[in-house]
Formats: sequence, C-alpha cells, structure tokens
Amino acid sequence: MRDALAGRGLWRDEWEMSGRVEAVVGDLARPRLGLSESDWHHMVTSVDIIVHNGAMVHWVYPYSKLRAVNVLSTIAVMHMAAEGRAKSVAFVSSTSALDTNHYIELADSTRGVPESDMLEGSAQQLKSGYGQTKWVAERLLMVASARGLAAAIVRPGYVVGDSTTAVTNTDDFLFRLVKGSAQLGLIPDMDNTINMVPVDHVARVTSLAALNAVAWPEQETTHATVFHVTSHPKIRYNEFLGALAKYGWPVQRVEYVEWRTALENHVMASTTHAPGSDTESNALFPLLHFVLDDLPTSTKSAELDDSHTTKLLSRAHELDVVRGVSQPLVGLYLSWLVAVGFLAPPPATGTRSVNEASAPSTANSPLLPLPSLPQGSVLQAMGRGSAAM
Repeated sequence: MRDALAGRGLWRDEWEMSGRVEAVVGDLARPRLGLSESDWHHMVTSVDIIVHNGAMVHWVYPYSKLRAVNVLSTIAVMHMAAEGRAKSVAFVSSTSALDTNHYIELADSTRGVPESDMLEGSAQQLKSGYGQTKWVAERLLMVASARGLAAAIVRPGYVVGDSTTAVTNTDDFLFRLVKGSAQLGLIPDMDNTINMVPVDHVARVTSLAALNAVAWPEQETTHATVFHVTSHPKIRYNEFLGALAKYGWPVQRVEYVEWRTALENHVMASTTHAPGSDTESNALFPLLHFVLDDLPTSTKSAELDDSHTTKLLSRAHELDVVRGVSQPLVGLYLSWLVAVGFLAPPPATGTRSVNEASAPSTANSPLLPLPSLPQGSVLQAMGRGSAAM
C-alpha cells in the first residue's frame, strides 16, 4: 500500500506513525477476502464504513475469470457488513454495467439514465465479462439493501489521471489508444462522447457517498442509492485524440476502417520482427480483439443523469471542483505521458498541415506547446495497482 501510494506521490509518513492508516493483507479472490480469523474478527467488530473499490479490470477476460475477484468479494463484503456492529458499504462499480443498446436508446429519449434504474435493461446483452461482474455485484447489493444493508453504489465512467498532477495509469484503454494512434500516425474518426472523469473527483464522490450511505433523503426506492460520476464537460473521441495534432504529433484523422487496417498491418509487422529490432510493438496489441471489433459502435455509451451526485456535491460545497476532462487537461495528460517515457515526444513545433487531424479553421495555425507539469509531479509510468513500472 505504501509503495503504491508513494508511486503516485500520495503517501505521507505521518499516516503510519500516527496510526491513522492500518494495512490488513488479504486476497479478494479467496473466501472471506483472504483474511485470517483474527483479522476478520477485528474488522467486523471495529469498522463503521466499508469502501469496496477492489476489482480486476480487464476488457477481454470472460465473466468466469473475473467472478471470484469482482463478485465473490462483494458477497464477502456484505457478510462483513452484516456481522458484528452495523456497517455501511460504498461500492465502486462502473458504467460498464450499463453498456447495452437499451440504455443508449433510453438516454437518447430522456435526460439520461436515472440513478434509480434497477439495471433491468442490461440483464442481457452485456458483452464484456467485466461489465457482467459489475452488474451482478450491483444487483446483489441492491437485494441486500432492500433487506436492510445501508449501501451506496458509485458508478464512474473511464477513470483517468489526477486533475492537478496528471498522474495516471498507463495501461488503461484510453491512453493505450492515444499511444497506439501516435505510433500509427493515424487517429480513427469517432465522434462519440467519452465519459472520462479524473480520479480525484471519483475519490471525492466515493468518500461523500460512503458518508451518506446510511440516509439519503432523495432515495426513490428501497435499494442502494446510486451515484453516477459523469464528466462535466463532455469531450468527444475526435477532440481527445485530435489533441495529438494540436500539440505537434504528426497524425491524420481517417475513417475507422482505414485506421483498423493500418493497426492490423502494424501489429503484423512488429510481431514478425526479431526481438530487439527497431519495430516497436503497438500499444494496442494487448487490446487488439477489443479495438478491432467495430470501435465506433462499442465505445458508444449512454448519457447519464447525475442528480444524486450533483446534490451530494452541492451539500458538501464541492460543486466548483474539476468534474471532467477539458482540452487543457488532455494536454497536461500528454505532458505527463511524455515525461514518464510512455509516449514519444512530438517533433519540433511548427504549424499544422491541412492534412493533419485538425479542423479546417485551425489548419496552418501554430502548434500548442505541451503544458508544464506541476512541481513535484511523480514521473514514473504506472499500471493499475502498481507502485511503478
């Protein structure tokens, strides 16, 4: 825990010295979270709030491979909450539990998927094993909540880097898409919105939801209160990937089919070269099955109503915080990715050509310099859950 937090510039020695932070070693894939008998007893008799934010995030693994970590651990958390002193549970889920056409169509005809929805619209047709595990875990919590468990469910979209330091995970889909496209010199033409939210905002909402799980006055039903964490403002894939051109990378926007063909050819070329050759493997290779499966369709997601979250933030006087990813913040993320060596820097600054991925109104305009990172920003590339990579 110390290494993971230190790797992101978050660890404070005084937490350990003061006794404010206590580490208990377990394993989410094992019964009772892999805790010893004494540790389990200590938890059930001393804890007031459980924040369940542990999961295996994988875009390719099937439900069966993710079930133990993502579903059975949630059942264990509910057992822990029900045993001994009364406890509330805040569960960090994902909008992947809503990835069906039903919710896309519902959102198109309303102001967005309501937080009171019971997930009936995704009981079938969820394609990813990860989304399926989150759906099952949420439904279990809803049933337990109807029977008396105080619970809150936090549903964020794509969780990306800190809004101040830009420290982020380098093994996530979105930044692999950035790097893979830069390696190709091509970006796919996709106008879908991306519900990407800074990690510090997700943490803020999760903390507030955990503290308000016991009583939520606006709750319309008896099931757990849901808090959608959705991006304000919204950004589109064309804007997100188009930032590469704005900051000097020589990329061209092309139709998705052309981009997909180029990616396949690049992967084939890199896999047929001997180790140590100059041909670099494309960053999207681990997600090839996902990105070659009609990405413009698979990345379309439902718009979400976030009335509960807005009220939660308003009561805590936190409505003026960064709640989404703007174009300047995308630039800061690119700076960090370059600084840690994950992304090759752009060539020398100059002007955009009309063939590059920019709107006609910005063609031949000066390139933007990459923003400066805050002093003390951690400069280590990191994957999910790691200290440094």
